[in-house]
Amino acid sequence: MPRRRRKRRQRLERQERRQEASAAGVPVSEEAPAPEPAATGSGFSFSGAAGGLLAAGMFFALATDLLIDPGDVSRLAAIAWAIIGLCFLPAIWVSVVRNHPRRRGVLRITTVAVMVLAMLSILLGLGLSLAVLLAPATALLAVGAGFIFQGSRSRA
Repeated sequence: MPRRRRKRRQRLERQERRQEASAAGVPVSEEAPAPEPAATGSGFSFSGAAGGLLAAGMFFALATDLLIDPGDVSRLAAIAWAIIGLCFLPAIWVSVVRNHPRRRGVLRITTVAVMVLAMLSILLGLGLSLAVLLAPATALLAVGAGFIFQGSRSRA
């Protein structure tokens, strides 16, 4: 049920209870009703897990590529790419664990980290290629974190 309809229905129910209570001579208190518990889904954030896996997989693929065919770059650079890939494992973990209390916070921090990596890649002269490769992972993590496409759930 849309939020607007639910709020209107709750307001009408309160008004009816007040009218019934005043007709019966019972004093009516103006206390706010207890909030309804939030609807819990499956407890699994598919978009957060997909974004984390996509980003981690991409960095692990870059590290593997440097190990196999380093070209004129040192193979030690593969360690840096692998460490960056490991930074996305907490996002995958909180997305998979059922109803983790800090899910949104961890996914938001990871989303911001991905955006910073994309901007640094542009500023450090790596070109737009890394930023473009990070775009789908960033979008999926942003959806999982509640930055975009959340509707009334993000306002609650």
